[in-house]
Amino acid sequence: MRPHSGVFDAIELGDQFLTGCFASDGKWIQRLYYRSGNGEAALEENGQILGYAYGGPDRTRDAYQWMAEVSVYVSEEARGKGVGTALYGVLLSLLENQNFCLCTALITEENAPSAAFHEKFGFRKIGTLENAGYKNGAWHGMTTYQKDLSDRALPPKSVIPFPVFLKKIEDSQEKP
Repeated sequence: MRPHSGVFDAIELGDQFLTGCFASDGKWIQRLYYRSGNGEAALEENGQILGYAYGGPDRTRDAYQWMAEVSVYVSEEARGKGVGTALYGVLLSLLENQNFCLCTALITEENAPSAAFHEKFGFRKIGTLENAGYKNGAWHGMTTYQKDLSDRALPPKSVIPFPVFLKKIEDSQEKP
């Protein structure tokens, strides 16, 4: 594992992905890239993906452009080892630096560990959609959690699309 040196330190840009960056706790995030214009982070160890997180615009209407939806998935064997924390730390920092004001996460009602994980990051429960998600052969209620990423400045800063944000990072690293 590489030593901590800041969230955007030692980033190398490849074809549509960053090959690495540091999470706030010093874990090395080996892949950070975008897919369909959204940010995504994956943590690997010995070629095995331990987990991934992604986030991006939640709505298409202009009035809601400052809202992102986020999600994190961690493999069974990597749970409880700080993988999700490292990934969300990087992802939420990216979204904040892109000028998103808040993010939401949908969590299956029965998933108490995920609810606790999100609450640890400052998400708060704001409501439940009954029988809104179908998975594993059954309908489930989906609870919406929200986290504020910034104060609501007036007028709000424009959201920086992820590909443009990556280009800014690349340009800043080329300067002496």
